[in-house]
Amino acid sequence: MRLKQVRLKINGKDILPYIIIGIIIILMIVSQLGFRGIINFRYSKEFSQIAILVMIIGIINYFKTINMPKGVDLRNLISTSDIRTPTVAFRGFINQGTDISFVKFYFSNDCIYMYYRSFLKIYNGPLILKEKEKASENDFYIKKINKLSQNEMILEISTKTELTQYDLTLRTIGDKDVVLLDKEFNKLL
Repeated sequence: MRLKQVRLKINGKDILPYIIIGIIIILMIVSQLGFRGIINFRYSKEFSQIAILVMIIGIINYFKTINMPKGVDLRNLISTSDIRTPTVAFRGFINQGTDISFVKFYFSNDCIYMYYRSFLKIYNGPLILKEKEKASENDFYIKKINKLSQNEMILEISTKTELTQYDLTLRTIGDKDVVLLDKEFNKLL
């Protein structure tokens, strides 16, 4: 499953965010006018609740997009679905493993891009996984893979300097993703 960003371009400029913001502003203005009694309509409270819901959905969908690394177009890469990670162990100077609930992998010829997110669809990353010999100080390498069952595994990744390490328990991995992960992870071991 790939995230596809919807765009509505006029003269090369994406105007869809402006349209969504405009609709949210109009809904909020009309709901406030109805709520304050300036415009009389029967369901002003419900209308203002719908306006707030539309605003929240718009904000969440804005952050839902995945930021691509420079020079890489993730839409052309093979990817996994979001994979549940109920347990994450982190070792390093700053605790950064608390908001990881799902991970998503994108595979290129020489590296793997790992994005992570919480239950909100706000993606962080990427953590770049490479072979240990080819990894720079900021890149990660696969230290160990422990298969628990057909659709579960523990993935241990670390920076080359061993200062930062994640142990991710990957659960309920789809059958297609299991085959893909086995193939791609073995390339980096």
